[in-house]
Amino acid sequence: MTVIIRDRETDQMIRELAAEEDVGLTTVVRRAVEDYRQKRRQRDDKEVRMRRLRAILDELDSLPVQDPRSAKEIMDDLYDEDGLPK
Repeated sequence: MTVIIRDRETDQMIRELAAEEDVGLTTVVRRAVEDYRQKRRQRDDKEVRMRRLRAILDELDSLPVQDPRSAKEIMDDLYDEDGLPK
């Protein structure tokens, strides 16, 4: 099967990389496509994880507040000025 690269700059980059790596043009293109696909999968996986994380955070935000004090106020009630438990 033939692939025609009409962009001169792209063609030149492929040829230079093939020469640097001492491999054929097909190998350079195959590796580039495989690398691109892997990065796309990782990005898609990251997006799925981020959606799950956002859903968890939204659920946590919807929970009622058990103690309206700030974190500092709570810590001040638990520990003395030296950081030791009261």
